[in-house]
Amino acid sequence: MTHRQARFFFGPLLLAAVVGVFLADDAIGRPLLTEFVVLLLAVLALFEFATITGIPRGVRGALVLSGGLLILTCGKGYAAPGWELVFATVCVLAPFSVLMCTRWRGGVLKRDDLVVLGALALAWLIVVAPAACLSLSLHLPYGLLWTVIVVVGSKLNDIGGYLVGSAIGRHKLCPGISPNKSIEGAIGGLLLGTAGTFAMASQIEPIAGSLAAWQAITFGLVLGVATQLGDLLESMLKRAADVKDSGAVLPAFGGVLDLVDSFIFAAPVGYAVGLAWLG
Repeated sequence: MTHRQARFFFGPLLLAAVVGVFLADDAIGRPLLTEFVVLLLAVLALFEFATITGIPRGVRGALVLSGGLLILTCGKGYAAPGWELVFATVCVLAPFSVLMCTRWRGGVLKRDDLVVLGALALAWLIVVAPAACLSLSLHLPYGLLWTVIVVVGSKLNDIGGYLVGSAIGRHKLCPGISPNKSIEGAIGGLLLGTAGTFAMASQIEPIAGSLAAWQAITFGLVLGVATQLGDLLESMLKRAADVKDSGAVLPAFGGVLDLVDSFIFAAPVGYAVGLAWLG
């Protein structure tokens, strides 16, 4: 089975599984399964990110543990009210502290440690922060339904971009970052993602009763642009690390990090818009 055939085969199955998780949570009245899936994907993505960027094993463990704990806390609200910022700061600083401790008795810091420090900061920005935003979105008014719109809308953008780009893509979008992406694919993804987001936001109650038509269309467009920017950022990361796939867990999609790159910007945008329009 070729890479393209695998994506066509497993893509709909994966999307159906995601929708099934949302429906199951809707039936039980709590986003338990969704929170678990968000946490699991974030942890796997952190492992992949740490591997391709060369973060040392001990520091890698601290990053995954503290990142997972922060995501879990965002979803469950375990931190005492008023102490959320303090808790988040401790989590963010934990892997940096572990790196410092590994060098405590080693004498001189290496220039390569600057790369590790930058990689740790980037890990928080492109993996942990988006996952935390998804977890927080679940607890907005109508949060589960809103998160469905954000996730499916982003993935429709990916699907549209892949299908249109594979079929008629001729003009390179940004060959210096991702030589396979085309302008036609970007337009196709934006159109399908916007149409799908608008359709969901205008039909799914009670979201439909909370948003005007112009808001649903605007959100679809903004979500589509955010999705494509996240995909390009992750492509730039892989190109800089000189790897084709981020990992081997989901080979049909290039790894877990490739699967969730749609949400690097889309998840914060989705949470911010939901907070403004639904909260």
